[in-house]
Amino acid sequence: MEIIITHEQADFDAIASVLAAWLLEPNRFPVHPKRMNRNVTAFLNEFKSDFPFKGWDELPDEKLVTAQLVDTQSIGNTSIINEDTLISVVDHHQPRVNLPENWKCFFDRTGACTSMFVGAIRSKKIFPDPIHCTLLLMGIYEDTGNLTYGSTTPRDLEAAAWLLSQGADLNILRRFLNAPLTEAQNILCDRLLQNCETISILGQQIILSTADARDISDEFSTVAHHLRDMLSPDAIFVILATKAGIRLIGRATNDRIDVGQIMKRFNGGGHSRAAAGLIPLKKDENLLDLFSSTKKDLLDLLPGFITPPITVEQIMSTRPLTISSETPIRSVAELIHRYGYEGYPITDTNGKLIGLLNRRSVDRAIAFDMDPSIETIMDPGDYTVKPNDSIDYLKEMMNLSGWGQIPVVNEQNSEIIGIVTRTDLIKILTGNSSIPGNRNYAQTLHRVLPPSSLKLIQMVSQAAYSCRYPIYIVGGFVRDLILEQPVVDFDIVVEGDAIHLARTLVNMYGGTVRTHARFGTAKWMISSIHPEIISSSEHQDNSQFYMELPNSLDLISARTEFYDYPSAMPKVERSSIKLDLHRRDFTINTLALRLDGDHFGDLLDFWGGFHDLQSGLIRVLHSLSFTDDPTRMLRAIRFEQRFGFTIEKHTMLLLKEAQSLLKQVSGRRILNELDLCFRESIPEISLSRLEKLGLLQQIHPSMHWNERCAKDYRKLVEANPGVYWKDLIPDHSVFVQNIGKYLIWWSNYSPETISEICKRLQLSQISEKILQAYGLLNRKMSEITEFWPSDLTFFLEKLPVEAIYCYDCLTDNPKMHEMIYKFITKWRFIKPFTSGKDLKALPYPPGDWISGVLKRLRKAWIDEEISSQDEENKTLTFILPIFVKSLETRSSKNETKDFTS
Repeated sequence: MEIIITHEQADFDAIASVLAAWLLEPNRFPVHPKRMNRNVTAFLNEFKSDFPFKGWDELPDEKLVTAQLVDTQSIGNTSIINEDTLISVVDHHQPRVNLPENWKCFFDRTGACTSMFVGAIRSKKIFPDPIHCTLLLMGIYEDTGNLTYGSTTPRDLEAAAWLLSQGADLNILRRFLNAPLTEAQNILCDRLLQNCETISILGQQIILSTADARDISDEFSTVAHHLRDMLSPDAIFVILATKAGIRLIGRATNDRIDVGQIMKRFNGGGHSRAAAGLIPLKKDENLLDLFSSTKKDLLDLLPGFITPPITVEQIMSTRPLTISSETPIRSVAELIHRYGYEGYPITDTNGKLIGLLNRRSVDRAIAFDMDPSIETIMDPGDYTVKPNDSIDYLKEMMNLSGWGQIPVVNEQNSEIIGIVTRTDLIKILTGNSSIPGNRNYAQTLHRVLPPSSLKLIQMVSQAAYSCRYPIYIVGGFVRDLILEQPVVDFDIVVEGDAIHLARTLVNMYGGTVRTHARFGTAKWMISSIHPEIISSSEHQDNSQFYMELPNSLDLISARTEFYDYPSAMPKVERSSIKLDLHRRDFTINTLALRLDGDHFGDLLDFWGGFHDLQSGLIRVLHSLSFTDDPTRMLRAIRFEQRFGFTIEKHTMLLLKEAQSLLKQVSGRRILNELDLCFRESIPEISLSRLEKLGLLQQIHPSMHWNERCAKDYRKLVEANPGVYWKDLIPDHSVFVQNIGKYLIWWSNYSPETISEICKRLQLSQISEKILQAYGLLNRKMSEITEFWPSDLTFFLEKLPVEAIYCYDCLTDNPKMHEMIYKFITKWRFIKPFTSGKDLKALPYPPGDWISGVLKRLRKAWIDEEISSQDEENKTLTFILPIFVKSLETRSSKNETKDFTS
């Protein structure tokens, strides 16, 4: 008998890998484990007849010849294994230490184990049923975080695309992949969130949470798992009061905390990263007393079960072999053959690290008789660690880069002094723990922030601490703080219930709260308590600091986002700070400062943002970043020019390949990004860069930015319009930011092109009218000014005043300035003494001759043909017979027409 097996508590990737292995070897029995995740069980229950899985009790009573392990490196049911059983392993995780030498093992770096099998299925031209393809796709999506995790590889994307082409059903995937908690589990989850306590032991962030669950009949482990994913600690322990006694559940995210060993002390056990225990309630024993003593015992035990930290220096190899980027590929092959290493740091002519070359890439190039340059086949980047960096930091750097070897550099001169490999790491530790806050900016916050703003942050910090919620300032504030640039806005993210925190703030300090339950956000309205905040600050210069306080403060529960298709608006789901930061655009915007308790000012850097800030790089977090949100391309250029940074090479390649996706983005979102671009201190350089990269043409084929645009924009910004505009355009800078910038940009386009751009960017009809009017002014003004003042007046008064204002700001012609001045201050107000009522009183039938007479009289006044009411009356006496005769002529023609008809 030959079987295919995976680990207990199997997820979709594990079960999908069993299915994939069976598709390749249908003579083997695919065995499902006794215990599977709830959503996996639900899926298989619904589609049981579509799959070949067998339970252990359904296998024939035969000797086991072969056992293939997939997505695991351990055998749960060892009773059926005999000394002659051939065991093979196919896994995408790092190899476990001390695997038996007689096992045949195959490891590869993919985001999901299923992807490895799908590649083999494709090469063998096997075409699974659509429901089989759906399960395989679920395995890939689950282990790659919907293809967004940094561990995702091109092979995962290729496998997913192929499965979709074979009929995988995304609707089924969506139903089961992220199965929601039940109503009872949600209730328990909320209770636990209310009682979360974070403690730090030997550099490990551990969450301890308690709740009364005597009224909950649903399973508890799923809730613990959900909290672990949401809060992303190094370990979480849940202590529940149940009808059977005190139940403990432990979950760890790295191997420095062995929850299985800890739970043995509480009548339980399990794996090193997932375990549970139970303390039965004895007769006449008080449940609350047992609850309290259990928590105390757990806290006392924890330090003894946490492995002390190890530094990079302890496991690195010194004097690594580095290769110059100019070395011929054949010479590199000889070096590889000589030394046998798997990865080699690549340096430029100045000895600077520019990438890592893998042995496999060189072997493939030689096998295909290619002669490429090293730079075309290496993995680009400059990922490094320092000797005193922790193993957790090294692990995150490997996850971030995808490299199997990370160079170690001297802290003083950045010289490469060592290298540490994935094998070195496996010998010590495996897992995915987060980089701890090894930098603190508390002093910087005290130095940079105004006292009242600092006081506001401290108030939120104290409230969060009382709720036992970790809270963070995130994004641009942290970036600008580290760059020592002016900091303005606060983005506060809460790992917990933001609405509960907002209400706590109101109870503690006053103000009011507005909530948005659907997104878990709250707005703390604080204008009424500004005086209290200011008076409690270190300095009490009210006139200075009162204006610095906002009228409200947004509190946002940590969340993650999913995109159904390129350029779609994201779907939001509550999550951990780590995933909340991962949804952001660039690594430099993924930094966070923790604010609660003893962590005040600790820097969190999960995605290499600090390194890229120091290196001056704009880097996306994953290869599909621009696909998810194409407006990030415009943002990349804006940040690049603002900070004088460089778009990282691979990011630039992704940008160029994805630029056509801008055509799919809504006009409002594009317009918002263009508006933000113009708010930069020198927007011309960003727009020139957009033009050079061809991004403007993706918005509209006729949209261009050139030297004329830059010159006109700068001239408009620096213009000093006459005081006669004060009532019509009270704020010049607001005009420039609202519509003025687009008037100078698009004014030379044809009316048809202007209409197309307005439609594409969803501009209002009023905005389009102003744009068209300014274009008309540019085409006609020089011609109109050669005629009578009345002609100019009749022309201009039909146009929006904004168009005339912009023209007045930009024209260098003194005559035009003078005529516009007279139009604004005088001509447009001139009216004759004669009114329409006067003319209607004359013995003539009503008609358009009345407006004609009034216009002729007004023209005479504007052109200074008349200057008094007597002269107006004489002119009226002269022109009236002409208009009346014209009226009689038209009436005669109409009568003839009526008669003949």
